[in-house]
Amino acid sequence: MGGETFKRLMRNLDKAAEKIPDNRHGPNTKHRLVDAVKSAFGVFYFQFPSFLRYMKEMQNKRKKSNAQSLLGIHDLPSDAQVRNLLDEVEPETFAPVFRGSLQIAEETGVSNPAPFGQAIQ
Repeated sequence: MGGETFKRLMRNLDKAAEKIPDNRHGPNTKHRLVDAVKSAFGVFYFQFPSFLRYMKEMQNKRKKSNAQSLLGIHDLPSDAQVRNLLDEVEPETFAPVFRGSLQIAEETGVSNPAPFGQAIQ
């Protein structure tokens, strides 16, 4: 998948995340909901058991992490904070993300299955 395709997929995720109602008040608003959504996505995308720990280690070593540079996360929430922020979000909220991602994949050819044994070009 090319860089431009990934950026389109992330913009698609951003659109859905920005539509999530945020009813929090006071000191409970440190982390943006969009950062929690992107963190949840990052767990699956990067396939690390502890996304937060891995990103913090990368931040310490390189002064920047994939959470910032690839996903655009401003303030990385903890695993527990992600769960607390997103547990109440209805799954239907993310249906447009799946539809939009499929459309992007089809438009860019990412979803074209390669025949068994043939390398993806």
